[in-house]
Amino acid sequence: MTKCKRCGANVIRSVALADGVLCYKCFDELGFDKNSRKHYSTAAYDEIKDGYSVYIRNLIDQRSGTNKEIAQKLGFSFAHYGEERDVNETDEEAQIFDVIRSMVSDPDGQLRLVRKSDSYVTAAVGEWDLARFKYTDRAKWIMFPTVEAKSQKHYIDDPEDVYNFSDLIADSIAHIVEYSN
Repeated sequence: MTKCKRCGANVIRSVALADGVLCYKCFDELGFDKNSRKHYSTAAYDEIKDGYSVYIRNLIDQRSGTNKEIAQKLGFSFAHYGEERDVNETDEEAQIFDVIRSMVSDPDGQLRLVRKSDSYVTAAVGEWDLARFKYTDRAKWIMFPTVEAKSQKHYIDDPEDVYNFSDLIADSIAHIVEYSN
């Protein structure tokens, strides 16, 4: 036997909702549409809205610390733009990085693959972005932020197409060397 979440009556037949069970009487009084189980009366809307307001107030009362600390307590992780995070590159993005690495002399081992944005991965030399690129089913591009004033995207069909941009990669390396000294 189940209890109605609104009136507390023991019910054998009831209507299950996301946040509990209602007897048919309460279900009708609250103005729910029997077929869709969506409310259509102001009373039902107000009851649901009040329930969420209490939930949100309880969350706010439990807050202590900065928004980032609270998010971390709740299990979320946020990285600001420019902060490095897990790379999680696609296989094709790893291939693009390998192509770039094959074209660049890197005796100090400073060339690395990083993710500074949720939108793309970056081939970085030290703190400088050599190339930014994305290769998924929907987006396939590369850009060179240190060379091009507006960081124009160059669309590619295959990771091997990056070889066509060897002049921009060389210019980008020259720019990084010039401004990092």
